Amino acid sequence: MQGNTASGRPPATGQPSGDPGAPSSPNLPDQGRPVGVELIDRTVLTAECLALSLMDAAAEFDVSASPERSHAAGSDLSGSDIVLFNINTARLDDPVVRAAVLEQVTIKPATPVIVVAQDDDPIAAFEVIQLGARGYFPSGLSVALLVAAIRLVLAGGVFLPPNAVGHQPPAGQA
Repeated sequence: MQGNTASGRPPATGQPSGDPGAPSSPNLPDQGRPVGVELIDRTVLTAECLALSLMDAAAEFDVSASPERSHAAGSDLSGSDIVLFNINTARLDDPVVRAAVLEQVTIKPATPVIVVAQDDDPIAAFEVIQLGARGYFPSGLSVALLVAAIRLVLAGGVFLPPNAVGHQPPAGQA
């Protein structure tokens, strides 16, 4: 699956809708065009299972899984509408992990990033938002909720896990 779309459909182009009366969101794909989801996960089995689960749960998703993000503008992943960056068991208090998250949000700034992690710490959720990600998704939540989170972020929102809602962000992270 590395670098290829799992469904065989052409990759998304990332172009906004041509309807001048439609609500404007730079991340919503043209109606009828698959939503390009780029899944970055160094664990092949996890990546394949998540990609298949997402496409099964949402027919409009075209998921490409890779151990690292495509940097080249002409690559087959350059048209992704959203990036899911799975840090697995890594923690944000590790400077290498923080740098990797920051890299993901700066490679292509117009493409939103949701960080997926096993840790459900609400502080970590606020930290990834501060780094520029548009969502933090603990892997203990359902695929159906991940689909809703992706749709929310594509519509311009920010996803925080349920345990972070109502939680006070650390000082300086409001």
